Amino acid sequence: MIEHKLIRLPRHDYRSPGFYFVTIVVSNRECCLSEIIDENSIKMDCGRIAERSWLWLAEQYPYVKLDEFIVMPNHIHGIIQILDAGEIEDRLPIGKLVAAFKTHSTKRIRNVKTIGRRFWQKDLYEHVIRDEHDLSKTREYIVNNPLKWQLDSENPNV
Repeated sequence: MIEHKLIRLPRHDYRSPGFYFVTIVVSNRECCLSEIIDENSIKMDCGRIAERSWLWLAEQYPYVKLDEFIVMPNHIHGIIQILDAGEIEDRLPIGKLVAAFKTHSTKRIRNVKTIGRRFWQKDLYEHVIRDEHDLSKTREYIVNNPLKWQLDSENPNV
């Protein structure tokens, strides 16, 4: 199992407004979210639940806006924008938002799949997007991810 290291910016407040790129991986890299067919990600039941749970974040938290995202066979890449709205104390940091997604999706996935104690890996990869160029490159990476599945480090067949 590949564990992603958290690369934190020193003194950065992860509740502050901005764009954040996250990758969330299924435990043991099990490919149960989607299949890559003709370089397209085709969601399975668990993947459709994960997608709905991802969209739920923006419904649940008014200061969250979702940008580009993709459901891959065993992971999700997405950009979360934290808006400059309300008091900063009212906002969850990016890690807590991802934890809310994991909890929400896992409860629903248990209705369609027998899973162990944990569906998602404990950690996540996160990256603070610093400027428009970085945002553009990250969006491009997400959109093109299915094209590169055969080379992806999360692909258990690589």
